[in-house]
Amino acid sequence: MQNVELFLNHTNLFCPVTGQKIIDEDGNFTPSNTLVYCFIDEAGGFEYAKEGIESLFETCMKEKEEELEEAYALFIEKLEEKDETENWLCMTINSNIVGPMEQFGKFCFDMNYNEKI
Repeated sequence: MQNVELFLNHTNLFCPVTGQKIIDEDGNFTPSNTLVYCFIDEAGGFEYAKEGIESLFETCMKEKEEELEEAYALFIEKLEEKDETENWLCMTINSNIVGPMEQFGKFCFDMNYNEKI
């Protein structure tokens, strides 16, 4: 699993695998098939998550006594231990659209996603 941090001066976000627009200039969110999760810090939770992701995070929240940053760090550690996450790309996106550099969200993609034909 690779973790990267991006700084954007716009709100458009495209899937790195399919090219599908995930977030448009108006903030409309449409998950792609490759998206594993979208976590919004401001909301303290997931906008979207594949099966099993939210329950893993909830376990981390309990373990870290509801401390969001610590729980998310533990969540990432636990994901990195799983074989199926080897080719996941997780991004923390920061944007200065709203004001001083604020976190926009965390997005994780399965870069090995292969749509069944």
